[in-house]
Amino acid sequence: IADVEDPVDLVVSGFITSQAALLLAAENPALFRRVVVLNTPLGPGHKLPDPLAVYTRPFGMGKGAQADVYKLAYFGNEFALTEETVAKYEAPYLGGDGEAARAALEATVTKNDLKALTQRVSKAWSTRGLPKVRIVWGVNDKYLGDKDMYTWAEDVRATFDCMRSVGHMPQEDFAQDAGRFIDAFL
Repeated sequence: IADVEDPVDLVVSGFITSQAALLLAAENPALFRRVVVLNTPLGPGHKLPDPLAVYTRPFGMGKGAQADVYKLAYFGNEFALTEETVAKYEAPYLGGDGEAARAALEATVTKNDLKALTQRVSKAWSTRGLPKVRIVWGVNDKYLGDKDMYTWAEDVRATFDCMRSVGHMPQEDFAQDAGRFIDAFL
């Protein structure tokens, strides 16, 4: 990481890996110029959607559950996802390496407490001197409410754009519109 000559822009979306990327940016602010957050759980009211939460059921009841990528990808994005796009999201979980991908997903979800991660991110981003942040939010997200994000945006001094008629993944629902919001900031 230390070999980066010019700061880069970071765009995050989704669960767990987004929080890890935001922590990386907060811990290494000189490496990042600007940050865009697309429908990422960062508030205390945000929780894992059912297709991911299945792995966190008590007493290991979700252990070994199939990765319901179709439900995860499509349910939050019914406006514009094509069958071909959903198939691309499902592809790693099919075929010979499918079980390894499923096991990696399960391990990622079970080893990372979303609530603790969001608290760490909020604390890390409450300091000054960090890259500027813009939130681009699909307001019809069936997994994440926007109320917590307004609070988070205020706490970290982020700007906020709302995309109407857009679900959990603005970059998939209406890629060109999401791109315009992102481009205007970057």
